[in-house]
Amino acid sequence: MTKRQSSAGRLILSLSLFFVAAGMAFVLLVVSAVAGLTIWMDSFALAALTFGGLLVIVAAAIYFVFIRKPVAAIYGQVERAFRVVRIAKNTCEWIVDKLLWIWAIGQSFRSGQKQASEL
Repeated sequence: MTKRQSSAGRLILSLSLFFVAAGMAFVLLVVSAVAGLTIWMDSFALAALTFGGLLVIVAAAIYFVFIRKPVAAIYGQVERAFRVVRIAKNTCEWIVDKLLWIWAIGQSFRSGQKQASEL
């Protein structure tokens, strides 16, 4: 195993462990927040609904402030790339069609010369 492959494997392992630890920390944060709200509100269901609603508001704010415009820009670039690919495909098909047409004319010309030479 080369040094590059070994360091890439370590990086992937480290990132995986980081994301697992961050996920566990987030779950513990949510559980402790709901537990604290449960003590304060005297209702687990109300505390869970309140914290869930708060997370929905935060997620919506993050989406509208940070995510919506970059995703729309990426969508525009992808759409532009698809248009370019479609134009290139149509151009290639047009060129192939014209070349086949020229080849067919050449074939018919050659077959006409063969028939004329046989007479």
